[in-house]
Amino acid sequence: EDLIKRMLRLVFPGRTPQDLSNHATSHQIRATYSFTPSSKQTNGTKSSKQQQQIRSTPSPHPEKRTFTLDQQKLLKFLHDVKESELEDVRKAEKDLQRKNREGLMMKSAFLKAYCRCDAREDAERKWAELRIHIPRPDKHGLWDNLIRMDLRHGDIEKATFRLQEMRQLGIKPDSHTWAHFLNFYESSHSLLSAFHLLSNECHKPHPPDRIHWMQLMWATGKANLDLMLTTYFKMQSLGFNLNPKEWSMFFDYLGKMGKVDAMSQFFREMEEAGILDEVVLGSFLMGLGRNGKIDAMMSVFEKWKSKLKMHSPWVTVLTVHAKHGNIDTMMQLFEEMSQTIQPDDITITMIMSALEGNGKIEEMRNLFQKSKDHVGSWNVFLNHLGRTGETDEMMSLFYEMKARGLIPSESTWATILTRLGQANRREEMEAIFEESKSYGSRIWMPMIQQHAKNKNYHEMVSLFLKMTKSVAPDDDMYRMMISFLGEAGRIDDVKAILHEAETERGRKQTQLWTFADRFMNHGGPG
Repeated sequence: EDLIKRMLRLVFPGRTPQDLSNHATSHQIRATYSFTPSSKQTNGTKSSKQQQQIRSTPSPHPEKRTFTLDQQKLLKFLHDVKESELEDVRKAEKDLQRKNREGLMMKSAFLKAYCRCDAREDAERKWAELRIHIPRPDKHGLWDNLIRMDLRHGDIEKATFRLQEMRQLGIKPDSHTWAHFLNFYESSHSLLSAFHLLSNECHKPHPPDRIHWMQLMWATGKANLDLMLTTYFKMQSLGFNLNPKEWSMFFDYLGKMGKVDAMSQFFREMEEAGILDEVVLGSFLMGLGRNGKIDAMMSVFEKWKSKLKMHSPWVTVLTVHAKHGNIDTMMQLFEEMSQTIQPDDITITMIMSALEGNGKIEEMRNLFQKSKDHVGSWNVFLNHLGRTGETDEMMSLFYEMKARGLIPSESTWATILTRLGQANRREEMEAIFEESKSYGSRIWMPMIQQHAKNKNYHEMVSLFLKMTKSVAPDDDMYRMMISFLGEAGRIDDVKAILHEAETERGRKQTQLWTFADRFMNHGGPG
């Protein structure tokens, strides 16, 4: 009975203890909360007829919350609803209201569903109904859904008003709330406004936390490096420090934007503070190399190389020399590295690719013979044989690889399929495809490209839709399909692919629609 009283106190806040005591009986709890029993009858379980009588007993409370099996299904439907199912949501709401069984929980569920469907009028109507019963709704999910809906419609004023209203009611904005605002500002290229929002809120109760400042910093790094530095210094003043992985990304952004002086200053400060690690060192070296500061890079590397225990700084320096065509220096450093650190798959792959790209085919063959335990070395050599038209030798080597017990990677399978397609060896290609198609979307690309090459667009779309049932396509796959179909003027098929992406991912695919606009507007490329 005491447990029942506590349950009632939670469900019906504001009732007096005496009021609750008058109704705290198991009979009335059962009348208020009806549970659908399993079809299997157990001892002590009432018959369905008896339970029906109990359910039909009028509840003395104004709010009747039921959890029948049908409503559980309805709640699941509302939770997973798609924009195209808006009319079904409206119909379900009217049906529940007609039966007078729409409690506060169901009102909240309908509100969230309308927000997911971008039905602003319905959502505002439901919100007004809820506020009559709950003047101070403290469920973050309700506020977050409304704010996200406002921002999807570009209504930043309304979303900001809701944020201030939350604060006035003493409701803490949570992680999702700030993320919605940051995503909006990032997509609308208004990162300075995002910075002002976080800065203005940082001294109020329940301010944005470190995660949101980091999200803003990475967003500014892609678009406005000066603002990224401003954000970094603001974070420092708030006591938010970067970890080694974040420093590595920070240096990467600075290097890409050519901010060598700022990057060098931060590096010296870290070095003096003794917080430098090898991952950050690798990013700093890459930033110097990317900006042509080879001598400065080698000076720092020589100072640190005797202490190195990881591959990343070595691989960075080797990569920079390879990109600048310093193949002899690269091989000399590679031999030096091999004496202290065992080269890994990534290092071997990079060295062999650099040798092939610079015409050092004999050196590449020699390195391949020494590194047959690495799958990456096989991938590079197989690709070389296929590209030079030595398809028979490529297939012979591929079967040797499998006989050695090495497991082909997704890249291996994709390489073999691509080269077989270029050699017009259709039967072998189809046999390899059937063996490997479950490895990932890259395996399907050569087959789809072959259909596009032969202008078999119907077969290409059919194969793609078949793929989506077993492998989730990535953005590159969707863009490839949109390009092939758009260039062929098949706009209806492009739209079908876009709708497939939204169905598979359960949300609007703005970037893919933007990519497809070039074909939508002109019916073809350009």
